[in-house]
Amino acid sequence: MSDLVLRARTPVEILDAAVTLFRRHAAQYITVAAAIVVPFAVLQLMVGAPDPTGESVDIGAQLLNLVVTFIGYALTSAAVTVLGAAAYRGEPLDPRGALRAALPAAPRVIAATVAQWLLIVVGFFGLIIGGFWVTAMTFALLPAIVLERRGVSAAFSRSAALSRGRKRHILATIFLGGLAYAGVAIVVSLAGLFTRNAVFTLLLTTLVQLVAYPIFALVYTVLYYDSRIRLEGYDLEVLERSLAPVAAP
Repeated sequence: MSDLVLRARTPVEILDAAVTLFRRHAAQYITVAAAIVVPFAVLQLMVGAPDPTGESVDIGAQLLNLVVTFIGYALTSAAVTVLGAAAYRGEPLDPRGALRAALPAAPRVIAATVAQWLLIVVGFFGLIIGGFWVTAMTFALLPAIVLERRGVSAAFSRSAALSRGRKRHILATIFLGGLAYAGVAIVVSLAGLFTRNAVFTLLLTTLVQLVAYPIFALVYTVLYYDSRIRLEGYDLEVLERSLAPVAAP
């Protein structure tokens, strides 16, 4: 089993640490994800589950489903980030506490995520490398918001500072995590096309969001701490606090 000592890691080691975090506390991550994902899945069913075949297209329903999915993923990432950070720091896990910390930050999380994706799209349209640059620069938005309790503008500045001089490392890590998650998502998409059942496809997608997506969110969490360790000596700061003498009563 991989160690989870606070230390600098390679992209492969970050992915391995994320998987280890999930395996050690899978039930807690799934619980937190379910608290957000299941209500959103029910909402999608009420709106109309997306047709996996593409034969029946309701533009309004499709757009609403896209918005619901987008918000669901953003909030799931925020809650998993809080829970994963506690696990990585060796603290007790509190799923309810993670939700209480993440959900009040929902407006900032959604606003920052929308702005992030708009900038990424503009970056890719303007110059492909610009999209990758923005992706790396904004990797720590959610940790900055839900862990450091920063506003949207301050979170962008914080993420940019943590990405300085490390964008290749960040992109390599995101690529590995995204590749693993995409593999699962592709299998689900193929299953949906095979069954040609919109509700069954939505159920499969929800299951993936409960089990596989938290690992991808944890990759960002470990990457955030990796940047703090490399740039700010966060591991030494934690060690120093742990060795500080306890004041006499």
